[in-house]
Amino acid sequence: MLRRCIAGLLVGLLLPTAIASANPILEFPAIKRITNVRPKANVYKNSSHNKPLVIRNEKDAAKYFAAADVVLLSKQVDFTHQTALVFAWRGSGQDKLTYEVLESYPEQIIFNYTRGRTKDLRPHVYIFALRSNVKSRTGRGKGAGPIRSAEQYIQVEVKGLLKTGILAIGGETTGTTITARGVTWELDFGKRADLRKLTDKLSDQNVIVTGRLNVRRGIEIRQRWIVDVTSLNAAGHAGTKKSGGKNAYLNSEGMFKHAVVLRDSQSGFAGESGHIFVIEPNGAWTKQPFLNKNVRDVEQKGQLTKKQLQELASGFSKHNLLTIPRRLGKPIGANPHVFTVTFGKTQCALILQAGAAVPKPDPKRADAPEQRFASVVRLLQDAMTVE
Repeated sequence: MLRRCIAGLLVGLLLPTAIASANPILEFPAIKRITNVRPKANVYKNSSHNKPLVIRNEKDAAKYFAAADVVLLSKQVDFTHQTALVFAWRGSGQDKLTYEVLESYPEQIIFNYTRGRTKDLRPHVYIFALRSNVKSRTGRGKGAGPIRSAEQYIQVEVKGLLKTGILAIGGETTGTTITARGVTWELDFGKRADLRKLTDKLSDQNVIVTGRLNVRRGIEIRQRWIVDVTSLNAAGHAGTKKSGGKNAYLNSEGMFKHAVVLRDSQSGFAGESGHIFVIEPNGAWTKQPFLNKNVRDVEQKGQLTKKQLQELASGFSKHNLLTIPRRLGKPIGANPHVFTVTFGKTQCALILQAGAAVPKPDPKRADAPEQRFASVVRLLQDAMTVE
């Protein structure tokens, strides 16, 4: 038994060495800083803080390093299993380049550039040896904006207290915040001067903000949570008017700016069937059954008065139709029941289980997107009901 234990211990101690010997690349670190090698002046023409030169062999190195420095570089970089990255630029003496290693295998390296605040112009050179199976990319550095992705984002709607004129150490603030249930986020309006101007009127008031949530790294503030704002409205009057003072739903003649379409669809064995309700800008409405792409003859029709259009517009404003997310809910089992509302470029859909009706009113969750959408659907259904 003792011999077996000793044998097992020896295997445990020698196995990592055996694996490393079988795969020599594992002997090299993911990244190593090279500090005692200097490139030629031409390196500044072909490299920058966010676009490094990639040196894969001594021949590549000879283009940017003197012969003596090529020898020094080759002693520290094994080009069989490593590559050298050279970042070179001229900028503030306080410029910095750092990196972080993501916890994965093979590792991923993110290089982050931080711009200095001094106005002197000094050369900067950073050389790194990377294991050849390691991937790397440049981030946007401390104090820069978020790294955006077309595939991933967080869409938010916040109802809370708006504050303007906010100051912070190092100027790390957009100057505008919204606070809800003890959580405070900064607001960034980008090029939306109309929304930025509106904050002066709504400061110290409850508002409803929609946009995409991002995280930016700061120097004094480690993480800054910032909403890139797409809409801003006073709470209780959200969507009633645009910043220019015009009604968001009705034109100057009291008619809808766009047709309103309600689609009630149920999937089943034969495909997708249901009804399409359409209210034209002048108030004329129709109800038509459909099966898949085949829309049948009008089943019911009617005419809404301008007063009824005004009441609907007020309801849309109350429930902030223009900021309801495009997709609510998710398929529950087979044959989902889907309600879709379209107004101009605005389209939102609620996915329910087969045969389910829109959610009943819940005063405690009146501001929830699903509740607002359900309220809009009920308004439309009631308006197009023939007694």
